[in-house]
Amino acid sequence: MNKVILMGRLTKDPDKRGVIQNKWTKEESRLLVKLFKENKTKQEMILVLNRSYCSIANKLRRLGLVHEIGTNQREFGKTNPMLERYHSAKTKNIISQKAKERLKDKTNHPSWNGGRRINHNGYISIRMPDHPKAVNGYIFEHVWVMENVLGRYLEDGECVHHINFIKTDNGAENLMLFKNNSDHQKYHAYMRRKEVFQDEQNCFVG
Repeated sequence: MNKVILMGRLTKDPDKRGVIQNKWTKEESRLLVKLFKENKTKQEMILVLNRSYCSIANKLRRLGLVHEIGTNQREFGKTNPMLERYHSAKTKNIISQKAKERLKDKTNHPSWNGGRRINHNGYISIRMPDHPKAVNGYIFEHVWVMENVLGRYLEDGECVHHINFIKTDNGAENLMLFKNNSDHQKYHAYMRRKEVFQDEQNCFVG
């Protein structure tokens, strides 16, 4: 059985398909060094040497060529003025402070979507940091709509139900208020029994 060695020579020979030749010859190594000194890209080296990208990259690393300044300018972006330059600790701190000041107003954040989001359970939350029951600055939109209908904040334990069971439909006509979660769950159980009964009736009619 032929042994498969990763990151080696590519082959189009159908008899050797799936077998990757990994050993570099001296001629190939000299050619690789020549291509490297000519600032050839790895894509160009692949075409000349008929070897994989990883094989060429590893061989260059073993030859100690990858860290040489000015190699493969088109790939490593030597024209970038920040190449091999680093911010001082003082500059990093200034950049950090400016970013914090800018993002104190969340509307400046690139991910800002107007203060409206959908949580993992499918409910819509809106940003209202001054609301007494806000969590991380957000409350559920259906709670806010019901409070506007009632003209008051919801009391502890009160639950808002979606009549059509669509969690994102927060129109006032689609919301129902329950005194507590127990009554809410009883209503859900009643609706499930009603649905089963209607299904059975339809079966009898059929």
